[in-house]
Amino acid sequence: MKFRIPFMAALAAICMIPLAVSAQETDQEPEMLTVGSVAPQLDIEHWVKDGNGKFQPVTRFEDDKVYMVEFWATWCGPCIASMPHLAELQNEYADQGLRIISVSDEDLDTVEEFLEREVRGEEDMTYDDLTSNWSLTTDPDDSVSQDYMRAAGQNGIPTAFIVGKTGHVEWIGHPMEIDEPLEQVINDEWDREAFAVKFRAEQEMDIMMSKLRRKMMEGDTDAVIEMLGEAIEKTEDPDMKKQFTVIRAQVVISTGAEGAADAMNDLTEAIGDNPEGLNQVAWSVVEMHQSGEEVGEDLVVAAVAATEKALESTPDAGHIMDTLAHLVHMQGDLDRAIELTEKAVELSGDQFPEIEEYLEELRKEKDGDDD
Repeated sequence: MKFRIPFMAALAAICMIPLAVSAQETDQEPEMLTVGSVAPQLDIEHWVKDGNGKFQPVTRFEDDKVYMVEFWATWCGPCIASMPHLAELQNEYADQGLRIISVSDEDLDTVEEFLEREVRGEEDMTYDDLTSNWSLTTDPDDSVSQDYMRAAGQNGIPTAFIVGKTGHVEWIGHPMEIDEPLEQVINDEWDREAFAVKFRAEQEMDIMMSKLRRKMMEGDTDAVIEMLGEAIEKTEDPDMKKQFTVIRAQVVISTGAEGAADAMNDLTEAIGDNPEGLNQVAWSVVEMHQSGEEVGEDLVVAAVAATEKALESTPDAGHIMDTLAHLVHMQGDLDRAIELTEKAVELSGDQFPEIEEYLEELRKEKDGDDD
């Protein structure tokens, strides 16, 4: 089958977002934990490692100290891969008051069994040895994860939170990307507000996508289109505005909603000079027609324009020429469709045998008309 970039990739992304379990995934809108928020206190059940006796359990964050609260699990490969780096960071900043606290939500036996394992590539070293200089913990009732991960809308681990010298969240991200912000927080050089602007925008995007996912799963495409329209109007971030515009256009086109042709034009403009992206959206109109959906003439015209724009930069792309041939055929111009398909076959060679099959179908239709 001819390779096509899946047209509904953005919609698939919406539908594949994991079901979140925080209150943010309901109709309630509690205050979100974000950069600049007061860090929730820790209520951890099992403090498994104590830095070789140096560290006591933390129930409240002390002023003028910096904490890294990191979420991990024994089954998480990236979490385990991050452990040597955490050990290095704890050693490097121990004299400057850094406390690293890693939190799992697994039962104590599972964590203790993991610690007995040998570190890959290190002779005579277990994970018990590797994690000996910071606070490795587990909290089976999941309360700390709820207070941090779910409250901040974070779904993947490992995820780390830097809690600064005033007890506020300074940074949220992957522990392997923490070096620069951690150093700046410790040295009082961190621009929290600058980072917060970007991070909060990402959080808002995640929440919006989760809401869209729910509406898509419910089949309420009208609500999706309305929500995206409001988001486009409200957001000031140009990247977010573009993403919302693209997704809204895809939904409108795929559902055949009113304004599909205008949506196709918007999408063509948003995609810009990306020929494969333009071909992707144009081919979606062909697929709609092939599946028996009613496709308006204006939408076909808009799809033709998108394909012709794609061919301006890649005139030798046979598969895009084939898309144009299908659209022209939908417009009723059989002779031009045959001409375009013949050129598509010439350009593609044997790479896309289905184009040759389509050419045979067109020629048979032409012969039938001549009869």
